[in-house]
Amino acid sequence: MGVLCPDVKTVTKGWLQILSVKRRKKQLKMVTHLGEVCVGLKQSKKAVSNGEAKKIYLAHDADRNIKELFEKLCKKKKIEIDMQYSLVELGELCEIDVGAAVVTVLE
Repeated sequence: MGVLCPDVKTVTKGWLQILSVKRRKKQLKMVTHLGEVCVGLKQSKKAVSNGEAKKIYLAHDADRNIKELFEKLCKKKKIEIDMQYSLVELGELCEIDVGAAVVTVLE
């Protein structure tokens, strides 16, 4: 009967995870509507280097070299980095068919 009737804590934890993902998606959607956004490594790197970036969303599961590069650039330019999203989530939120390692909100 334990298999047919899952533990309440497991169900609650699962629902909390789903709600958490929905909340994060809503937050990013709100941010992307506040300003222009560029997606991708080259465009984001150029925006940061030129001082056009306001905030960087960096996928937490992106390649280590990419994360190190943007952490260094953003620290130098004093730009905030948010790493709570995955490659897939950033891609979906930007309405592209592939994952996105970097999304930049422009000034």
